[in-house]
Amino acid sequence: MDKILYYLLGTVFIIAGGITYTLERGIAHLVWIGQLNAIRYMGSAPNSPQIPGLFTNVFVPLFMIIGIFFFVLAFYKHNRKI
Repeated sequence: MDKILYYLLGTVFIIAGGITYTLERGIAHLVWIGQLNAIRYMGSAPNSPQIPGLFTNVFVPLFMIIGIFFFVLAFYKHNRKI
């Protein structure tokens, strides 16, 4: 494969990991807002949202590792003298 394809695949995987992590954080905030709206019925709610960590979802670090791997392959292919 061409080095440009490796760079492109690396970029796509890193962006996919970032989007997945961002969506998880957004969903955590939406759940927290829902809990705040339920305060009328329950009487108490958490003060802050429970934000997921980077390694909570297995796909986020997996996409990041695959993306970095493709960047390393592209760098190796770019610097190889053939």
